Amino acid sequence: AGERTFYQREFSFAPAPKHKWTTPESFLSFVATFDAQTLQADLAKGKGKPLKVEGEVSYVDGIKGKALLLPKGASVSYDSQENLPVPGAVTFWVQPRRDRIRDTKRNLNTFTSFFWTRYKQTGYLGIQDSVNYQLNLWLHYFPGTKNWNVSTPFHWEKDRWYHMCANLHGKRVELFLDGDRVASAVLERALKQEELSPFVLGPHGPYAYDDLRIFSRALSVSEVRQLAMGEEKLDGRIAYFP
Repeated sequence: AGERTFYQREFSFAPAPKHKWTTPESFLSFVATFDAQTLQADLAKGKGKPLKVEGEVSYVDGIKGKALLLPKGASVSYDSQENLPVPGAVTFWVQPRRDRIRDTKRNLNTFTSFFWTRYKQTGYLGIQDSVNYQLNLWLHYFPGTKNWNVSTPFHWEKDRWYHMCANLHGKRVELFLDGDRVASAVLERALKQEELSPFVLGPHGPYAYDDLRIFSRALSVSEVRQLAMGEEKLDGRIAYFP
């Protein structure tokens, strides 16, 4: 008897579906842990070597491994191109190693910058201990926007480690302290990466830095909280696109 076909289906082979990691680690653009006691970044989408180092730097015990110690007047700057994207997020640990400097005549404290981009005509931003005892995310001189100061009360303690994070969604910005979202604002327009100049650690020490991480997307509240708790890996998933 001849062969008989009871069922037949036509098919063709197709490539595997594309996938995209959505874990924060896959969006890292710059990492400097300082564990190897070097200023060279552990990971950098742009230049990982500092553009400029002023003063003497050293290394001390940090939150995890080693930390960078910057005395008063010392600073380290890195290229922002590709390393500091917008949208993005900047996170780091910082430990002030002095008391807050106060202006007793005006009952104010002096500025102490922790992270900032150098001034240029297209704008600059940073995180600092500002006057009136406020932790301040400032965004100044960006064309088409007013000068923004996104602030929260800040209790300064010598030798205590603080986890700080700035979320740059583009138009919306958020400030986090020790895992909590403490302030936010919506700008008149979205920021652009090309407007940012090199970013700087220092020079208002002495203070120590540990685990500086910059992401190419804003982080969720839970992701920032995990980083502030010292988590090595963050929760995430894989998204598939057929």
